[in-house]
Order: sequence, then structure tokens, then C-alpha cells
Amino acid sequence: MQREDRSKKAPLVRRALTLILSALAIAGVVAPFIGQEVASAAPVTAVTFVPGSNLANATSTWTVGFTSSAAGALAAPNTISVQFGPGFILPPTPAVTFASGFTGTCAAGSGATAGQVITITLTSSCVLANSAAATVTIAGVTNPGAGSYPGGGFGVSTTKDSVAPPAGNIVIGPTAVTGVTFAPASSVPSANTTYTVGFTTSASGALSTGNTITVAFAAGFTVPASPPVTFASGFTGVCTGTTTGVKAGQSVVITLSGTCALGNSTAGSVTIGTITNNVAGSYAANTFSVATSQDVTPAHPSLPVVIGSSPSAVTFTPGSNLTGALSTWTIGFTPSATGALASTNTISVTFAAGFGLPPTPTVATGTGFTGTCTGTTASTTGQVVKLTLAGAGCALAASTAGTVTIAGITNPAAATYPANAFSVATSQDPAPANPASPVVINAVANTPTGVTFVPGVAVATATSTWTVGFTPSASGALIAPNTITVTFDTGFAIPATPTVTFASGFTGTCTGTTAGATAGQVVTITLSGTCALAASTAATLTIAGITNPVAGTYPANTFSVATSKDTTAASPATAVVIAPVGAASAATTTITAVPTVITANGTSTSTITVQAKDASGTNLSTSGGPVTLATTLGTLSAVTDNGNGTYTATLTSSATAGTATVSGTINAVAITSTATVTFSATAAPDATKTTISASPTSIVANGTSTSTITVQAKDSSGTNLTTGGATVTLATTRGTLSAVTDHANGTYTATLTSSTTAGTATISGTINAATITSTATVTFTATTVTLAQGPPTSATVPFPAGFSGQLTVTNATGAVAYAETSSPSSG
Repeated sequence: MQREDRSKKAPLVRRALTLILSALAIAGVVAPFIGQEVASAAPVTAVTFVPGSNLANATSTWTVGFTSSAAGALAAPNTISVQFGPGFILPPTPAVTFASGFTGTCAAGSGATAGQVITITLTSSCVLANSAAATVTIAGVTNPGAGSYPGGGFGVSTTKDSVAPPAGNIVIGPTAVTGVTFAPASSVPSANTTYTVGFTTSASGALSTGNTITVAFAAGFTVPASPPVTFASGFTGVCTGTTTGVKAGQSVVITLSGTCALGNSTAGSVTIGTITNNVAGSYAANTFSVATSQDVTPAHPSLPVVIGSSPSAVTFTPGSNLTGALSTWTIGFTPSATGALASTNTISVTFAAGFGLPPTPTVATGTGFTGTCTGTTASTTGQVVKLTLAGAGCALAASTAGTVTIAGITNPAAATYPANAFSVATSQDPAPANPASPVVINAVANTPTGVTFVPGVAVATATSTWTVGFTPSASGALIAPNTITVTFDTGFAIPATPTVTFASGFTGTCTGTTAGATAGQVVTITLSGTCALAASTAATLTIAGITNPVAGTYPANTFSVATSKDTTAASPATAVVIAPVGAASAATTTITAVPTVITANGTSTSTITVQAKDASGTNLSTSGGPVTLATTLGTLSAVTDNGNGTYTATLTSSATAGTATVSGTINAVAITSTATVTFSATAAPDATKTTISASPTSIVANGTSTSTITVQAKDSSGTNLTTGGATVTLATTRGTLSAVTDHANGTYTATLTSSTTAGTATISGTINAATITSTATVTFTATTVTLAQGPPTSATVPFPAGFSGQLTVTNATGAVAYAETSSPSSG
């Protein structure tokens, strides 16, 4: 009977114990949870509680993480119990999702709340493996007031695993208002004005009688002891009892009275009168703030408060408005009547988000500015380029339109960018002003430009290296493994893997790209390594081993360049001409003039010479066909065909000074080369009268002795010229010559240094490309040592100290014993 009574009492004891534990769990004294059956003594691990918002009184979705024990696998209908600390408000049936770690079908559902515990039941085929990290989300949890809540009041357990808390405390932060604005009725410096201050309360920041609003102004603004206050918008009830604020340093504290109220998440504004503005300037947003007794964290406006005038007539003009283009922008503006700028003043130019601004852009002042502004510099912060004027007298007068240029701006994607995203302000006109119109960036046609095909040899059947030039578009920058495809006319023979070099424009290491792959008439070149070509950058590459077809003119549209970025092929502007073997080429034929400077007296002359060359640049030795010449100044004689590949004509000066450009044709094709002759207002040098002299005329042949070579320019009457400016060259048959110095007085000098062997140096020269008739000679003499008698059968003859060069040894009678060229170390 006693055993039977005990068996009847056992369920009652267990039920009582369950109720006691449940009550303790609800009170946060112990943590497992109502109805929890724990088969394993092991707790869950790695427990985390992460709020969607950690602000006081916010209603948020929480992500709760944990890892099951080695025997803690879960399957339907097992449960997960999540306990929140005291103060957190849990919905009766919160929305729950299985965020990570679970497998099978885990359709979102709801949890069941009992006190501070939410129990989540797995359904269907939802499974969590042993030792598996998992997360669940629980929506609709309302945070308590700001503070740090002990981690021991939170925990996770499951049907299989006992409870474990998170590693640290749960911190709920104070709330803050949002949408703060400060708008002065007047932005005139030192004006006594009213400010309208706007803000929006937080989700738990409702205000009522006795609550306060604290509005802080930047240092320098004068706040009166009891400024008049009105409630401009958003507030409800009767607020007339609150008519003044209380000064607290730079802050105005406003206490609500009567039935005055402002709801949660509600925009409101107040006006504060008799605030005295600071001096002109832009005052940082973080020096102004709004806080309330319910949203205690001060919040700042998003924009600075600007006191002072604005520039006007603002314009933004791009050098290129294509997307991706690297462009120079011209910024126009007019300072106010009090906004004159001078050295050390600044100009701040703001570009819309998306424009790429270099950290230290190249800038220049343009129209309107006076003085020397070459020292002006710039720096970039965010989307603002700040120019600092510098230089002697650099200035822009008040009410005077001016421009500045900013280089290296990278355009964003094609779109219309609103005018209010661009602005100009200055240190004298600190209030930003916007352009009148939006800025439009257009899409780029993906086609290279500036395509050229230039043969090394343009002669029929010759095998030649071709130089191909092109400029990628503003969005056509190339890097490895981008490709360039070069197409030749069908008459040209192209090797299967032609040798390729990158001649200009490319950066990085391009040595790994040495061969192209030919398919038909197309050579495909793949960039490798760090080889790169910037957008809008002219470049050339060479392709070797191309065999020319028969002579003829090949249409431009049968040649083209495209890239993997600029996929529309572009052709050169002109046809490609292949000349017959031995034919004169207008592209390589040269025109020269001797002399290049003559007197502008109507009688002085220069000889014009045409040297006919074939397409490979080789001089022709027979006539290359008819040649005509023309000049922009002076007169030309008839052209004489000398029958040896050269043609000559005489250019006679005009009576007025200037520069004559001589051009011509060969076989009716314009010769690429031209020659220029200067008609000088003063007497020009005459090569037949100009003299060359040397001093001294004899120096030791030791490799160090020198003689000064002097050219005296003379006119056609033999009179010394007293001005410089002529082009003088000198050459010597022995020794070495320094560069020629123009003394600007009609004389030109150079230094001749002896060789180490004896002999005579002849110095010749040209003046303005004409050969000077006069020459000079300098003798390089050997050093001679005379023996008292001899020659002996053997003797050691010491060289003079520091000697180098040729030494001749003679005996007492003057007969040469031996000669030797040596250096100071020889004996």
C-alpha cells in the first residue's frame, strides 16, 4: 500500500517541480524552459543574439545562432527554446524562419511565447545535424530602454541539448532623432535672424509635457539668454505655453508645456529667434545638433550651415561628355559684389557622385582672372575639388565672370545628372551655387579612331614591317588578355605568326606579347602580362613580315583596326599606295634649302634641292619624273632636273622679312617633305665670306691639349656680323670638337682637343646649312726627348711626367732613334 501511494504521488511531484522550474525560468532565475525534455547533458554552444536594430524601444527582427552538441541532432517535432532577458517585449506568436544550418523542408512558421521564452517546433522534414551551426530569425521583438543587459538572461536550448547563454552582454543603445535641418531666415554675416530647426523623432522618441528639445549652434553664433520659440510643424495640442528657450552654452533648451506633444517617428520643426550669425563661411554640419530627452544622442544636419553670399552664373562644360572619357572640365562662375578673389583664396567645385576625381588634379585659371596665377594648386576631398589661388597679383574682381579648368576628370556612366549635384562656392562666397542646367553624359560609340597603316617599305613585292596606329575610345582601355585585330587588304601576304612590337602608347611589360595569330587577312594580337593601353590614348604597334602586293592603290576600307573593347572596326583615312620597284615616292623624297637664312633684300638667294627617293627611302640615281616647287614667300626659279635623282631651283628673297616654306610635287603627287628659309631683316651670313680660325695653331699630340676654333660670320660684302642666331656646325679630320657656342655677337666658338698621334687637323663647317669656304688647320706635334749621345745599344728613356701621346726619341745629331705612342704609365 505504501508503494502504491508513492507511485500515485510521483506524477504529482514531477508536475509540481515542473511548475516551479517554469516559474523560475520566466523570472530569469534559471534557464530551462517549459516543456523541455533534455536527453543529453551537453549544452548547445556558440550562442549569439544579433538584433536587426539595437536602438532603445525599436521593434526588430533578431537572428539567434547556436551549434548543436555531438548528440544534439534535431528533427520534427523537436523544439528550440529561445529566452530573452527581462524588459524585451515578445509577441505571442512571433514569425520565425530557419535561416541557416537546417536541411529538408523548413517552412517559415511561428513560435509560441511563454513569458520571456519563445518555443520553436520543427515541422515536416526539417532537420539539424549533430554539431551543426544554425541560425533562426524571430520577428517583432521590441527592445527595452538603452542599457547593457546581462548575457545570463538570454539563452538557447533544444529538446536534445541543455541551455547555454551568449558570450557577452546584449547592448541596447540610445536613440537619436533623424532628418535634422538648420535653415536661417537670413544668411547675411552677423545678421540677427530666426532659424527653423527640423527633426524627426525616433520610433520611441515621442515628446510630451515636461520633455525637452536641445538645439546646439556652432561656436561663433550668438545665442541669447531666452530666445523666442515657436512650434512650426508636426506638434499637436496646445504649445503656446512654451514661448522661450533657455540658453545653455551654445545650446537652446526648449521644455514642452501644456498639452504640447510630438508623436513617435514624426517630423517636427521649431523656430528660434534672435540668433546672431557668425562671419561669412561654411560651418561644419557636426557643429550643429538636435537631441531630446527621449532621443538623447545628438544628431547633426546632413549639410553644413553656410553664412554669406553665393556666386552666380555657374556653368560646367566638359572637354568630352562621353561616358568613361578622361576629360578637362571648364567651370564658369561670377563672384558676388563682395566676392572678389585674390591669392590664397579658395574655389570649391563639387561634382556629382560617380565622377572620378584625381587626388591632386591639374588646374588652371582662365578668363576673367588677372595677374599671374600659375602657382594655383588643387586637392580633392570626396567629390569636391578645392583650388587655392596663388601667384603674383592673381585675382578675380567682384561681379566679374571667370573660368577655371580641372583636368583628369573621368566621366561616369551615360545619364543626365541633376544640376543640384554640381556646385561652386568660394572662400568669399561660401554659399554653394548650382548650374542652371543638368549635366548630360552620353554613351560612347565603341570604335577606335585615328587609324593609320604605314609601311616600312611601300614598294611592290617587298617584305616590310608595318606600323599600325589607333586611339581607343573613352571606354576602350585595354589590359591583358584583351585583343587587337588588324585587317589587311586581300593582296597582302601575312605570315601565320607575325612578330609584333608595341611601339608607343602602351604601358607595363608587353614583352610577353611578341606574336600575332593570323586568320585570313586578320592579325589578332592578345595582350599579356601587365601590358595595357589607357582609354583615349594614341598608340602604335608594328607587325613584321608583311609581303606587299603588286604596285597599286589599295582602298582605305580594305584595312581596319578593332579591339575587344572597341568592337566596331575603323579604317584609315587614306588609301594605301604601293609603288612600282624603283619608282619615286612622294612620301620619302626630300626638299632641302642651303642656306636656310638669307637677307630680306630682294636679291639674296638660297639653293633648293629635291632628292628623289623610292618607297624604301633609297636615293634614285636617275630622274624620278617631273617636279614642281612653290614658295609662300620670295620667288623661285624654274626647276632643273639634274638627271641623277636630284632637282634644283633658286629661291630669291623678298624685300620684307619672314619665313618662306617651299613645297613641291613629284609625278603630280605632293611631296611630304618641305623646306623653310628665313628672310632676315638684318644682313644674313654668307658662307663664302665667313671665316674659320684656330688659336693656337699647334698643340701637343697628347689627347688633352686644346685649341679654340672661332667662326666669324660675315655678310656678302665681307663685313663682320655683330648678331648671333645662325646655325653653325663644325667638323675636324683629327682630334675631337666640343659643341659650338653662339656668342650672339657674330662669333661662334668650339674647343678642339688633340689626338694622341701627331698630324694635322683640318676644321671645316657650315653656317645655316651652307658650307663655309674657309677652313682652319691645327698641327698636333709629338714630344721629343734628345739623348746626350747615342743611340745606345739599350737604354731606358723616361717619359715626361703626366705624358701621354706620341714620343719621338732622337740622338745628339737629330737622327730619330725610335718613336713610340704611350701613356703616363709606360717607360
